[in-house]
Parts: sequence; structure tokens; C-alpha cells
Amino acid sequence: MTVCFVSNEIWPGTGGGIGRLLGENAAQLARQGVRPLMLLDVAERQKEAFMAYAAANIPGAAVHTVDGLLTARREEMRAYGEPEAGPDDFRFYYYWRAYLVDLCLQFLLDRERVDGIEFADYLGQGYVYFKMRPQRGRTDVPAWVRLHGSAEICDAADGKELFTPDRRQLYDMERFCLACCDSWLAPSAGTVRWYADHYALEKQCLVQPPGYQCPGPGGAHPRRREPARPPRVLFYGKLQHIKGADLLVRAAVEYLSRDEPEAGFLLAGPDMPAANGESTQAQLERLIPDCFRENFTFTGKIDPAELPALALACDLAVIPSRAETFCLAAHELNWIGIPLLLSDIPGLADFFRDGENCLKFNGTAEDLYRRLKQFFAGPDTAARLQRRVT
Repeated sequence: MTVCFVSNEIWPGTGGGIGRLLGENAAQLARQGVRPLMLLDVAERQKEAFMAYAAANIPGAAVHTVDGLLTARREEMRAYGEPEAGPDDFRFYYYWRAYLVDLCLQFLLDRERVDGIEFADYLGQGYVYFKMRPQRGRTDVPAWVRLHGSAEICDAADGKELFTPDRRQLYDMERFCLACCDSWLAPSAGTVRWYADHYALEKQCLVQPPGYQCPGPGGAHPRRREPARPPRVLFYGKLQHIKGADLLVRAAVEYLSRDEPEAGFLLAGPDMPAANGESTQAQLERLIPDCFRENFTFTGKIDPAELPALALACDLAVIPSRAETFCLAAHELNWIGIPLLLSDIPGLADFFRDGENCLKFNGTAEDLYRRLKQFFAGPDTAARLQRRVT
């Protein structure tokens, strides 16, 4: 059995959660006897960074890039379209890339026995493929969309301008794929309900939590913090609006001002451009009074292998995301064993329960401060949060 995965992310090679989940899912399927066929819209150097991981963890995988196939098999591609077409021949960039993805898929499907095709919802890479599939008679090959975070949903949560011509066309491409695919693949029932409400669309859906790499042995984190030292709080994720780093900084400043001026806050993750193009870290630093600058540490991007040690040095991890479908950071930290304080959002609802294996807040900085204070005020709070590895 062969499954073709189409993606513009792959780890290691590119950042982003889709690429990390894709690599781990492909590895799990390979161990079960499924042959992954990977069509990646990434640079050749990013493919090469992934190949060492694939050689060790994804036996039998075939890995291609869109540009690599177009370069090596250009003459054969002419049977399916115009491989020299460039972005100026299309209305906008992502339509062009979806066209090239389709050329490569047609080429591969004529040469490979493919039993299924998986697209991510992000960027509508299957748009041309789904548009042309009825005319080509490819409906015998099941094709589904994984719900991981569409550009439409992410842009709204990230505070970006939603109605520029290019973004509206991109959202339409994503919506078309979600409507025309054979089924959805979702990490949780909460995510399915959220998508169904947002898009006013019901679709046959398989609910299956994705695989992910479990850092460290799990369960080794001490449940009671050292009372002699000030509290330490960890944020792990990209510094961007959608991840809610600003909510944590605002709540942290309140906690430092009113409760514990010696507390420390560690923000581990890459700096991302804000909606206006400015550094998000620069925006966060402006929220911090000079008297508390030393209480905050920004590490920048870290290697995931560093996460267990960072978690062991902290008492609480906060995931204040405004939107998630399957939050890798929360699941990895949960595996390590550090107590969690999470946003009460649909993508986390099926895995984490307030007062059982985490604390939750309602999405405001005020409530996040309240829950921070509650966690550190009760000496047994960490011990009561029973870790459940998901």
C-alpha cells in the first residue's frame, strides 16, 4: 500500500508543525508496512536536510520535490501541462504552486500505484488537483485533507488583514479543497466541530490523533516546586499573535507587580513577524516595564532536544494559544510531565481537562493572571494535576 503526502513543510528541513507531524506519521505508517510517497513543495536543500531522518526512520519512503521533478522530468511533464509556467501566468503565487503540484501528481500517479493522497488544509495545495479530478477520472484514488490549521483560520487568530485580494483567493482555494475532497482527517472531535462551524460544512471525517515525537522519558518532572526559589514559568512556541505570547507577558507583568516580583518567565521559540511586519519580540519587550526586564528571558529558536532540560528548570508551562488544531508543544510538555496552563480552545478540549491534567484560562490576560496566581498560591496544585500522556 502506498500513500502520497503533499506538503510545503517537512521536518527537519523547514519549520512548522505540519512538517513535524507529517514526518512522524509517515514513519509510523512505514513501520506498519505502508510505503510513503512524499511530494514536497520545498527547496532541494530542505529536502536534503530531511533525507537523513527519512533514511533512518521511514524505510522505503520515496521523496520528491516539486521543483526537482519539474527540472529532472520536464519533457515528460508536458503531457500534463506547461511546466515552464511561472507566477506571472497565474493570478497569484499559491495558485501557481497548486498548478505545479498538480503536474507532479499526474506524473507520479501514472507511474506509481497510489492508494491514497493526503493534503494539508493549509495553502490549498490540492486546489488544481481537485478541480481537474472529475475530468481526469482520478476519483478511484481516495484523497483527503488533514485539518491542521488553514491560512484562513490562522490569519484570523494572528490578527492579520483578511480581505486583501490574494488572501481571499487563497481562502477560496482552501475552502474548495475542504469541500471537494473525499474526507477530512482530524486530530480530535473538537477540531471537527470547530471546522464544521467555521466553514458551515459537514464532511465525512476520520478522527485520529497524529503521532508525535515524545521528548525525554516522560514522567520525570518533579510535581512540587522548590519553595526556596522564585516561581519559573515556561512558554514554548513561536513568538506570534496566534500563539498568545502577548497574553502571557501581560499576565506575567501583572503577577510580578502584584504578587511575586522575583518570578522568572522563559520564552523559548523563534521570533515571527507581526501583522505589521515588525518583530513580535520587539512588541513583547515594549509591554515589559524596565524594572522587570531581567525577569524575562527570550531564547530564540531551540532544538526540540533541549526542551526536557528547559522544562525541568521550570515549575509551570503556559500555552496561551488563540487557535490550535493539535498543539505539539502542549503534548510534548505533557509527556515530559511539567504542569500545564492552557487556553480553553476546541483543539485542546479532547485531550486536556481543567483541574485533572491541566489548568485552563478563558483566553484573556486577566484570567491568565488569575490562574497563574492560583497555581503558585496553592502548594499542592502541581501535585493534583495528574499527568496523562496522550
